[in-house]
Amino acid sequence: MDSEEEIHQRSKAAHHDSTGRFINPWPSFNKEFAKLSVALSLKTPREPVKDVEIAALALLSARPDFGLVREAWMETRRNVGVTWIGHCSYVIQMYGATILTDPNFSMKTVAPFLFGSAKRLTPVTCPIELLPSLDMVVITSTTEDKLDEDSVRGLIAHFGDLKFLVPLNVAPYLTRWGVRRENIKEMDWYNEITVGGVRVSCCPAQHLSGEVARDHSSGSALWCSWMFVGIRSRVFYVGSTGYRDSLRKSRSSRDPGAATAQCPAFKEIGERFWPIDLALLPIGNYAPQRFVASIQCDPTDSVDIFCDLRARQAVAHNWGTFTLGDEEVLQPLRDLERAMHLRGVSDSEFSVVMPGKTTLFY
Repeated sequence: MDSEEEIHQRSKAAHHDSTGRFINPWPSFNKEFAKLSVALSLKTPREPVKDVEIAALALLSARPDFGLVREAWMETRRNVGVTWIGHCSYVIQMYGATILTDPNFSMKTVAPFLFGSAKRLTPVTCPIELLPSLDMVVITSTTEDKLDEDSVRGLIAHFGDLKFLVPLNVAPYLTRWGVRRENIKEMDWYNEITVGGVRVSCCPAQHLSGEVARDHSSGSALWCSWMFVGIRSRVFYVGSTGYRDSLRKSRSSRDPGAATAQCPAFKEIGERFWPIDLALLPIGNYAPQRFVASIQCDPTDSVDIFCDLRARQAVAHNWGTFTLGDEEVLQPLRDLERAMHLRGVSDSEFSVVMPGKTTLFY
């Protein structure tokens, strides 16, 4: 078996190019389907979101109960509390550390494929001032929906010093917004650090970040996913990722016509960190696929990633908050249900939680 150092060096050589930029080193990445922005002439007129969909999301939203998990820890330290703030923002409460992912508390963000910006569909369920004490904030890429300036400035204004874990070359963004450099830890894929009682690993994902090359082949900053290993629980999180190299011919991943090159990173992560108790996976903002199939997974891809990781349970995010793609607001849920049925994944294995609700996972 290869040593940790050998694995790290091989991985580093693969995703660093000769110019100091970063690439996706797998056949599953196709730059033709990896656009983070398009020309004005290619943008799609925005269809108005249905009032009934907004009302349904607002009705199902809740206020967090961050004390719930601490009570559960009296029984077992295995419990993990997950509060979905919206989009890709979670508060993860593990025994040993409380983590905030890709914080976005803003009321609008950039919509790269549609005319105009994307407004938040529901109010923020947990404003910054109601957050619990945080041990760390993790960032997965520099895209505006993941690295939001107003949210970072708001966190610093409220908490003062906060520890930020970020991929390589992301620190300059944070220092410009008031984060002290000594509070930022830049990490490469498979670098590790211990915060509180949790071992944190920066892991691969198939995406782009920083200043993206004109041909969409590379980025000036690294992108990543995160693995959190606690005393008795293991949680995986990725904000956005692709999974395959091209448009799928069929929505069914069991259909031979659907075969495309698939990203091997998630099987590798599953092997390195097994057993994974919980995976937090994106399911939305995947259309138009002709632009983003290699960097934004759809629900079928997300179920495949869940199976590659061999995680016990999963939770869906990146839907119902900002309409960054041109699919209908609730379409990701319908597509997820179908994908789960095709792969034999049950509702208890892959969950949809509502914005703001604190959910316990065992």
